[in-house]
Amino acid sequence: MSRTSIPAREYARRHRMSLFQVVKQVNEGKLEGETREVNGVKTLYVDAEETEQTQKSVEKKPTEKTTDSSALSRKVEVELRLLREEIAGLRRQLRECCKAKETPTKN
Repeated sequence: MSRTSIPAREYARRHRMSLFQVVKQVNEGKLEGETREVNGVKTLYVDAEETEQTQKSVEKKPTEKTTDSSALSRKVEVELRLLREEIAGLRRQLRECCKAKETPTKN
């Protein structure tokens, strides 16, 4: 463990995570941490320097295939257009149905 370590609660607050997620990452080995006894209380500390380095390396990794996401977004747009057309048709049918009920029939 390096000299620069912070309590797991502080790490969770800085990175907007839950304390449970931090503990889970330490247990899985994604974060380096150690348990220290401070004033008779066991406290989990996370290596602050390592986490900054790993975050930078994660940010540098390219995102997954952008062509797949653009193709997916096109499919979603087509589906959305079809659904909107279907909704418009159903609204027209509903209006026609309501107009038919409003017109009085002669007996």
